[in-house]
Amino acid sequence: MPVFFTFSLKDPSAGLPIIQNAASRLFSRRPFLMGNVIEQAHLGNQKRICEVRPPDEQYMRYNRMLTVKYHKEDIASQKPSSEIAGSLPKSEAFVPVPFDHTRSDPQPIFRIQANMMEDGIILCFSFHHRVMDATGLCAVISSFAEYCRDSEVDNDLLLNEEDHAHVRAQIADCTGESSVCYNKTYGVSEFTGAKNVNDPHGLQSRSFRFSAERIHHLRTACNGLASEFLVDVEHLRGLGNGGRQSTHSASASGLFTRNDIFTALLWLCRARAKKEDLSSPSPLLFAADIRSILQPPLPRNYMGNSMAFLKASAPIRPLIPFSDQVKEILPADASFDPNDLRLLLNLALQIRQRRKSIDNNHVHGLISYVNNLTDWGNAIFRPTDTIVSNIRHVPFYQLGFGPVLGRVQHYEIPENRTEGVTWLLPARPPSTTDSYKDLTQAPWEFRWTLRQETVDKLRKDRLLQWVSILD
Repeated sequence: MPVFFTFSLKDPSAGLPIIQNAASRLFSRRPFLMGNVIEQAHLGNQKRICEVRPPDEQYMRYNRMLTVKYHKEDIASQKPSSEIAGSLPKSEAFVPVPFDHTRSDPQPIFRIQANMMEDGIILCFSFHHRVMDATGLCAVISSFAEYCRDSEVDNDLLLNEEDHAHVRAQIADCTGESSVCYNKTYGVSEFTGAKNVNDPHGLQSRSFRFSAERIHHLRTACNGLASEFLVDVEHLRGLGNGGRQSTHSASASGLFTRNDIFTALLWLCRARAKKEDLSSPSPLLFAADIRSILQPPLPRNYMGNSMAFLKASAPIRPLIPFSDQVKEILPADASFDPNDLRLLLNLALQIRQRRKSIDNNHVHGLISYVNNLTDWGNAIFRPTDTIVSNIRHVPFYQLGFGPVLGRVQHYEIPENRTEGVTWLLPARPPSTTDSYKDLTQAPWEFRWTLRQETVDKLRKDRLLQWVSILD
């Protein structure tokens, strides 16, 4: 999977030696990143597993860890529009690993391409998502940035070999049974691929921006309704933490996070755009980082993929009756439909309950489930109507790459393979021209892969219009 980091530079050539040195030092200190994932049947049995193998000499001759390409274009020519699907073939020239590959192909763990533009550099980091998640990727790129800042630094920010071996041993020892039916969430995943990009009715990766202020209003309103209408404090605590003891209170600020509300917004709007009958359950899939859930916790700079997917399913219906109290707690805006808040409350409760249901036993059971699969290729989430992955908290924009490259001006994901997938992008720090002052007030920017007919319906959704920032 590729991600793009854009740097605006008066003299792009001055940045290239810095990138080359940083890449050389990163791969020499972390040769694991040079490896390829190979899927094959394990010797002696019929189990199909995934292995990381170092590249051989022939592979290295034709596949570089860092590729440099020159483009006689400005950065603005590559700035994505609201529909980036149509530009995917053009983006192929900007990535070090092709978008399409088969399971039998060597699958690189991590590769870099420096795209030299007329007015800057677009760095593409391509990583194997089954090997590392966004937090792990940030740890790797943080080390790369450290080498860009200081060409003489002798260490990086990743775990040393001893600590990494300890973490791997801890994960290998995770065993246990769980009542969770994991095969409802994980299984064979058939990606759509880039072949539909020329189909005007096919998948399109759209960019959206939600107002942080309005998400905050909705969170406050939903917390107020929960405190007002749900049975009592103990009921709130149980629902908020999967029945376990919780530190959440029933105050107006305690139960829901902004991420709960954002995810509920997408779930509701997507369900209304997809089907007429909202009484039947609508499915949702979202990711959770298990580093702090597994006991003892995994280090934050562990680069391995530490994500678990949680599935929720519920009909789109209100949890509480409509009343004057509902009207009083609503955002003061005539364009807001009061019924939407009641629907959001129900979905946000479902999400909070699922988030808090994942514990150490759940993680142990998941690891055991994957280890016992006869084909590890089946350890991929099963696509469903709405899939949400949140990297708003990942500090890509805060990384410093030294005095020449500076900080990232723009971060982008061109992924466009699975319908319904939403990538919530990192919070963008305020510039001198922005009206907001800190990251909590930054717009919620995200990419949503949808079909054109779904986009047309979403454009008419009053709630989505109300929370969106329109350019």
